[in-house]
Amino acid sequence: MTANLISAEDGTVAFLPERLNRAPIVLRGMTNDEMFIVGGLGAALGLVLGLIGWVMTGYIAMVPTMIVFVAFAVIFFGSAILRRMKRGKPETWLYRRLQWQSLKRLGLSFGGGRITIRTGFWAVRRERRVFEAQVKK
Repeated sequence: MTANLISAEDGTVAFLPERLNRAPIVLRGMTNDEMFIVGGLGAALGLVLGLIGWVMTGYIAMVPTMIVFVAFAVIFFGSAILRRMKRGKPETWLYRRLQWQSLKRLGLSFGGGRITIRTGFWAVRRERRVFEAQVKK
């Protein structure tokens, strides 16, 4: 019954919620891309620690073992930190932050030599009246 209220006469959907375009949450509040970023950083750290462990103990099995353990630990604990950092910010915040930090590290910037940094609250600025008006049609 509600499908008839929000679909047009030709069978197309008249109202498409914005949340359908979001990447789904895969693990501990992270999307798939974020999980691979955090896991990749953990694997890189595990590789370094595994190489150090290999040199110290002489067991080459330390390398893959440390890669797996450190990657899982970083995903487990890093997800809580990432969730806190992302709270109340737009979907693409993490990717823009990584781009901004890499530009800053390389000494590159665009738009007159300054990168605009906004401090404040983020808002979607939608109202329910738009949806209610489409449902009443």
